[in-house]
Amino acid sequence: MALEFILEADSALRRSELINALSHCGASDFLEVEYGFNGEFLDSGMNFYAYERSKPYWDRVGFRDCVVAENLPCPIGWSVGIKVIFRFSNLNYEMCNRDMTCLVKYLAGNSSARFVVSFQYENIYVIRDDKDLKFLIDF
Repeated sequence: MALEFILEADSALRRSELINALSHCGASDFLEVEYGFNGEFLDSGMNFYAYERSKPYWDRVGFRDCVVAENLPCPIGWSVGIKVIFRFSNLNYEMCNRDMTCLVKYLAGNSSARFVVSFQYENIYVIRDDKDLKFLIDF
């Protein structure tokens, strides 16, 4: 059984920035698919699936443009431009944790995008707003 974390980012996050961040933190084997792209972190075995709002798939399956994560501590005034689902490998949880932490810190330092990372849309772990990166819960 795998654990799912979801990153919901605004449209300021460009595809190239996301791919650079994923690559920097150890992801590879990127594969283009109808909804965007997917890949894997080879060391940890964490898989990811990036859904882009610009793809017809987004509307076809009924993805919403608003942030879906629940229990946000403040109102979010932006629309989701990309959603990435990360599946942690239970066998390598600590390595997945390391990769995910690397990713959000790299994104915060190299992109102006706002984003939220939640555990299965229920518990908010990370918020990147206009000002800074906040870890509400450690991975």
